[in-house]
Amino acid sequence: MIVAGIDGSTTSTGLAIMRDGELIFRTLIDLKKDKDAMRRIRRMLLKICEILDVSLYELTIYKRNSN
Repeated sequence: MIVAGIDGSTTSTGLAIMRDGELIFRTLIDLKKDKDAMRRIRRMLLKICEILDVSLYELTIYKRNSN
């Protein structure tokens, strides 16, 4: 099974992809220098979608909030 984990933020977002429990990809999308929040969020979403489309053929989403 392939699992993608995202630690999201509007300025920098971490993304990791695992296949059968083994880390196969990780990255940090750092957009702190872009001061326009709306443009930064759009760029962040586009980059995440680009990575997932290229990296995943099957996606299972688990939502977990640590409160």
